[in-house]
Amino acid sequence: MTKEIDIDQILWKGIRNGDEDAFQSLYSKYIEHLYFFGSRYCLDKTVLEDCIQDLFTDLFYYRNRLSPVDNVRYYLYRSLQRNLIRVITKKRKNDLMHKEQDYQFHFEYTIEDEWIDGEEKLKIFNAVKHELDSLPKKQREVLYLRFTESLSYEEIANLTNIKVQSVRMQVYRAIKTIRKNVEELTKRPEMPFLFFISCLFRGYKIHKNDKK
Repeated sequence: MTKEIDIDQILWKGIRNGDEDAFQSLYSKYIEHLYFFGSRYCLDKTVLEDCIQDLFTDLFYYRNRLSPVDNVRYYLYRSLQRNLIRVITKKRKNDLMHKEQDYQFHFEYTIEDEWIDGEEKLKIFNAVKHELDSLPKKQREVLYLRFTESLSYEEIANLTNIKVQSVRMQVYRAIKTIRKNVEELTKRPEMPFLFFISCLFRGYKIHKNDKK
């Protein structure tokens, strides 16, 4: 993660200095990450794509006014979040017949083909998925931001509008619950369930490796 942050800082500095190659590199690096992140909160693909493009358009247009940032990934996520909230709120006000679309976390896990090798791992994935589904939505959200997007507790607090201590407690309680229940089910106290959580949130394709 430190190496990634260092690269981001180099690109960010280049953008602030008007380097179009640095801008293109940052765009290429984060366009899919932003779409994945945004799709956790907005189901309207057109709105999401427009907000992402607006983000990068503003980034390029106002590049000479940009300030140094500690975490480029967080800056981009926070900017996209603000764009989505603004657009969704405006859409809700302008369309009285439109169903209210809240900006909220949602997620569908993928368990399909061509990734997992063995019945035991599939059992663990299913157990972790079951526990994730049983968690309150806010706990799933903070786990996703913490272990998949690698954001700090402070950054998560800003994105979710809850206190830092509350974020820490949400993560602690969620991990404690998942660990206890999954270990009881699988009888595997050494099982790296945080790895499985991250895989599920990333939407990795998981299946039983059929023998040929």
